[in-house]
Amino acid sequence: MASQKFKHKVIAIAGPPPDGLTIDKLKHWTEIHKGRFAHELDEHVTHLLCTKEQFKQRVPRVREGLKRKKLKIVDFDWFELSAGPGRVEKVAKYCYRNVLKKQEATRRERERIERGRCLAERFVNTNLYRVHYDDTNFRYQVSLVRENHLGSGHRERHVLYLFESIARPPLFLFAAKYFRRDGDAHPAYFRQSDCSGLFDDEFGHFRRFFRAKTGVQWEDRVVLHGTMPASFFAYTPPNRGKPVGRNGLFSATMSRELNAALRGQPALADGEQLGRDDEEIGTEAVGDAMLQEDDDDDDDGVDCSLIDVEDASDLESGGVEMEWSDSEDQDDLEILGNSPNTSSSDEEGKMGLCFELSSDDKDVCMGDMAASDED
Repeated sequence: MASQKFKHKVIAIAGPPPDGLTIDKLKHWTEIHKGRFAHELDEHVTHLLCTKEQFKQRVPRVREGLKRKKLKIVDFDWFELSAGPGRVEKVAKYCYRNVLKKQEATRRERERIERGRCLAERFVNTNLYRVHYDDTNFRYQVSLVRENHLGSGHRERHVLYLFESIARPPLFLFAAKYFRRDGDAHPAYFRQSDCSGLFDDEFGHFRRFFRAKTGVQWEDRVVLHGTMPASFFAYTPPNRGKPVGRNGLFSATMSRELNAALRGQPALADGEQLGRDDEEIGTEAVGDAMLQEDDDDDDDGVDCSLIDVEDASDLESGGVEMEWSDSEDQDDLEILGNSPNTSSSDEEGKMGLCFELSSDDKDVCMGDMAASDED
C-alpha cells in the first residue's frame, strides 16, 4: 500500500534547496506520499520549505508566507525526515514561526527585567516583588480618587500598593503612585522605606497613608464610604461579591448596611454595586496595566526621591505636613509647615503628596458616627 504521509498537503519552496536536494527530488517524494508539489506560492500551499539563511534574509516568498497565518513555514529537515521511513515529523519542532515567537518572548522578558530595574531606583523592582494578596484573595492595590479639586477640572488619583517579595520567607514594601490627571504619563512615586520589611511595619505605612488621603481609618473604609467631604480622596470598595479585604470592624454585608444608613440610602445587597462602574478600583487588570507602564521617560519635573513619612502622632493632631516638588501644583496643596494643627514633635518629618486633615473635617466623620450610635 502506497504511503499517504503528505496527503492533503501542498508543498512549495522559498528558494533553492540545500545541497543534496533538487526540485525534481522534492516533487517526486511529495507525489509518492500522495501530496502535491507547487512551483508557485498560491493560496493552496500548506507548507513552505526554506533554509535558515532564507528565513533570516526574509526572501520574497518568506515575507509573503509570514502574512498568511495558516501557512506553515518549515525547514527542509522536516521534509527529508518525514519522507523517509517512519511517521511524519511534528511541524512544531521545525517551524520557523515558533522561532519568531521564542525570539519575541525573549525580547519581552528582557524588556520586563530592564523595566523592573529602572523602577527599582524610584519605586519597586517588579522583578523581585509582586502585589500582595491576603487569604480572602483581596489585592492590596487600591485607588483613591478626587474629582475637580479647587475647580481644577482634573481627576486626581493615588494608587497604593503593598508589595510582597517573591523570595521566601516574604518581605513587604509599601509604595504609591500619584496621577495629577487622567492620562498622566509621568506619575509621581512615593516609597516610605528604603528596603523591604515585616508585614506589620509596611502595612502600617499603607494604613497611615490611606488615612491621610481619605480621612478615614482603613478598617472603616466600607462603613464610611462616600461620607467624607469632597476635599478628601475617595476610596470605592470592590463590589458584586468581590473580596473587600481583612481588618474590617464588621462583615462586608454589615458594613454596607451601616454605610447605607449613614448616607440615608436603601441597603445594598452584597452582590449589588456600591459605586459607579467607571470608579470601581482595585481591579487586577487596571493594576497590571499601570505596573507595566513605560517609565523610561523623564518625570517632567516631578521629584521621585524617597520621602519620609511623619510620625503617626501628626495624624492624631489633625494635620499632616506636606511637600511637593512640582511648582505648578503648589496651588493645589496646603503647606502646613507653620500650621497650628501640625505636630510639634522634634522628630517631625515630611510626607509627600498629603493634604491637610483639619480638625473640622475630622469632626464631620466623628459627628456622623456619634449620631448613628445615639439612634
